[in-house]
Amino acid sequence: MEQYHSCFLLKEKSNPDIVLTDNLIMHFIELPKFTKSEGFASRIEKWLGYFKYENQGDFDMKTVFESIPELEKAHEKLKRFQQNDELLELYEARMKFQRDMATAKYEGEMRGMEKGLE
Repeated sequence: MEQYHSCFLLKEKSNPDIVLTDNLIMHFIELPKFTKSEGFASRIEKWLGYFKYENQGDFDMKTVFESIPELEKAHEKLKRFQQNDELLELYEARMKFQRDMATAKYEGEMRGMEKGLE
């Protein structure tokens, strides 16, 4: 079983035993590594289960919503967003713009490399 949740602290480079602060911890969640076999016992597992399995019939959303009201609120907001054609259009336009910018950047870098090699 691969670890889906990693936490990192800021430490002194020359002496890793010295931690700068316990108040800054970076959490990384790798959703593809999260599986149903992990269970949905903890709060984070319920959120991850929602993100990954919400559209699958065997995920019991009612039970999760009862234990985490904020998750039910987030779900309701997502449903409203998905039903709003104007917001969806804005979202899709932004995503297209970001893809176009990434493509333009990549193509510019390739042209620059070609010129550099010439």
